[in-house]
Amino acid sequence: MGYKEKIASNIKRYRNAAGMNQRDLAAKIGVTSGAISNWEKGNNSIDIDTLVRVCWELNVSLDDMCGF
Repeated sequence: MGYKEKIASNIKRYRNAAGMNQRDLAAKIGVTSGAISNWEKGNNSIDIDTLVRVCWELNVSLDDMCGF
């Protein structure tokens, strides 16, 4: 599994663990729920600045999100 797929899987995993739906996370970081969906499906890559915001909102380290 490559980094893109690992991050996609982890966004969904950590979002669910935080008890958030895609709409909740989207509202917290200022994107659409469609963007969250596309990241989780691996359709689009998330930029590093947004990934850091996602990690902050989900209380997850960047290392954990990237699978290091």
